[in-house]
Amino acid sequence: MSNEKSANLEFAQGLKKLRLKYNLLQKQISEIAGITQSIYSSYETGNTHMGLNDADNISKKVWGVGYQNFVKFVDEDILLIDLPKSTLKAIDESKKIKIKEQNGFLARELDRLIEEGYLNLPITSKRLLSYMHSDLHSRNSTEITNLLMKAPRNKYVTIVDKDKKASLFQLKGFVENKDAI
Repeated sequence: MSNEKSANLEFAQGLKKLRLKYNLLQKQISEIAGITQSIYSSYETGNTHMGLNDADNISKKVWGVGYQNFVKFVDEDILLIDLPKSTLKAIDESKKIKIKEQNGFLARELDRLIEEGYLNLPITSKRLLSYMHSDLHSRNSTEITNLLMKAPRNKYVTIVDKDKKASLFQLKGFVENKDAI
């Protein structure tokens, strides 16, 4: 892997790590950065190469640091007071969310993860649960398995490997060996 690709991937992983750390949605981050959610998603997942100007724009507008310092910044203890006001506002809003109806919320969170590319590679329902909103972490991963195996998700999600401990799920369009479907 070239140094440029490696740096781009490391930057993208940092974006995701911070977003999840502060329980933010891609939509919130993209609005702060002034780009569409689909563009941000493609940067975060590494599906689209991010130029230096794009990386600098996102890191400065959202996190208040230039791209040169961003990867180091991700692993530091971040003082919230130092973040841009728009990011602080989004973090505050995400803290105020109170979950009332959790069955619908579980399905919405699952759909969000599918949309954000978490099922582009094989993944277990337990791992999916770990990426969901913290209010759902007490839920059972079999609930996610059930949602994945029923309509409408079973039209585009498949089991790619099944053993006694856990099944691996993946979007059908990303399964390398079409015979596995």
